[in-house]
Amino acid sequence: MISKNVGPRMLSVLALAGALLMTIACGGETIVVKETVVETVIVKEQVNVPGQTVVETVVIKERVNVPGQTIVQTVVVVATSAPTATAPEGPQGTAIVANGPLAGYPQAADNGYGHTGDKAFLSHVYDYLIEANPDLSLAPGLASKWSLDPDLLTWNFTLRQGVKFHNGEELTAADAVLQAQRNADTPEAGGMWRTRVVENGVVQTGDYTFKIITKQPLPSLPFELSRVSFGGFFISPKSIISRYMDGPFQEAVGTGPYRLTERRVGELHRLVALDPKADWSHWRHVPDFKQIDILPVAENSTRIALLRTQSVDVIDIPLSLKRQVEAVEDVQFVSAKGVATVGMLMCCIGAPDNVWNDIKVRQAMNLSVDWDTIIDKIFAGEAQRVPTYPFATFGEGFDPSLQPYAYDPDKARELLAEAGYPNGFDFTMRLRPYSGVPDILDMGEAIATMWEGIGVRSTLKPVEGGVDSRLNRTHDSEQHNTIVTARATFFPIGIHGSITCHDPDQNRTHTMSGRHTCAAEDDLIDEARATVDVAARLALAKRVNQFLHGEYATVGAIEVNLIYALGPKIKSWQPLNGHTYLNRLEYLIRR
Repeated sequence: MISKNVGPRMLSVLALAGALLMTIACGGETIVVKETVVETVIVKEQVNVPGQTVVETVVIKERVNVPGQTIVQTVVVVATSAPTATAPEGPQGTAIVANGPLAGYPQAADNGYGHTGDKAFLSHVYDYLIEANPDLSLAPGLASKWSLDPDLLTWNFTLRQGVKFHNGEELTAADAVLQAQRNADTPEAGGMWRTRVVENGVVQTGDYTFKIITKQPLPSLPFELSRVSFGGFFISPKSIISRYMDGPFQEAVGTGPYRLTERRVGELHRLVALDPKADWSHWRHVPDFKQIDILPVAENSTRIALLRTQSVDVIDIPLSLKRQVEAVEDVQFVSAKGVATVGMLMCCIGAPDNVWNDIKVRQAMNLSVDWDTIIDKIFAGEAQRVPTYPFATFGEGFDPSLQPYAYDPDKARELLAEAGYPNGFDFTMRLRPYSGVPDILDMGEAIATMWEGIGVRSTLKPVEGGVDSRLNRTHDSEQHNTIVTARATFFPIGIHGSITCHDPDQNRTHTMSGRHTCAAEDDLIDEARATVDVAARLALAKRVNQFLHGEYATVGAIEVNLIYALGPKIKSWQPLNGHTYLNRLEYLIRR
């Protein structure tokens, strides 16, 4: 959303020993917030821009004293005027989007039984409990405010009133609670609700309020319920949920700006906007386009041909093909920045008779990769080096004092000889594809060629993501002495799951593990994930980053962008940074 930030305005407030009553009025609605001790109120205003929505956000920071630590708790309250339509006449016209990653996913109407990649269309049908700003900071969504109790386990959420589902029913806390209960029993969405939330730990406390009680402190919970997360929390009406308690939804009924009116797996997902005249105005944003057709199209050449003939209006493209698409007439590019960190992982450090157990071998594998050439030739310059996989520049734990490994193939050969491999060795490279980073397979092949220069010879083995994830979770010996292409998506709080051992009881389900056995740094990771104090958590995350960097525990990494090409019908659009799946199509602006 295009906005003009005319703040923040810092309003100093005297510390109060008693209760503070603050009333914020906007659009005829009064919101009352009661807190015990308030030090600072920060007011950020997003003013009206033609074609956008007027939003005023008030952030109250409260200092809560807990034995042994001081926690700054943030309570977010939003006061929003009625959405302003993008044009006086309301949504009009049709935009057609051809998307490659979606072709590889189940395209299920029920995110709990499909894949997170199905959000390419479902995220336009549903709203998120918590929204995301362009800089990936959190903003009120269906939840107008949320807060953490001093026990560090109980999160309280207040839902926005007057929000309607597509079937006309009003959203209430009862819908959210029943949805959470159902999520715990679904294969895709259930992990967090089963492993991190206490049994029966989602409780309705009022018509529009509910609480979530976690088993241990979980400071990342707001992020995991937000648009930033690849999980999120989609809420359906009770009437739909109760109909499908024992199986997947056969219909998608949400509160989002678009209804899903047609779903043909592998062919078409048709979204039709709520009409302010015939239906009601969406609480967050009235889209510019009346209809959006999303076509799953796996072949890069087919998507480019469709754009060239103006048969579609938006496509995603591999970065390696950007220069080719630049030749298409009347095309413009937009990018989602930093959608993933990309590198290579060695399996499995610590396993018996494993070539990667020797740090000199791991160091040699790193020093022999020319990442600058890979960024230029394969990623068309749309990437940057970062010191350690999977720490992104805008996530916790990133340490700017660390430097990426140098390119020094001569030193790499010396290290291999010192490790007992003067003539190199043979191993298997698993080429695993990932959505949002289609160039990762070309990257793997290029690195394999570079390693041949130091005498390390690889057999390239394509692998399917689902199968490979299962082998990772079980630490199958088939993977020992192999290297795999790896992608870690944005995880803003704590530490990304891909660098830990895969313990299902801890909900560690992110793709790759570099080790066979849990090591000491896993204790740091667990501690970081449970630490509410921000400064303490950052320090722990940096210690993990520094350890992995010093141990040469992974190969690489780089932080890559995702590129979309827009046809002449589209005036502008900004996808969400840090996100590999298609999103925010409601913000497409037509010419």
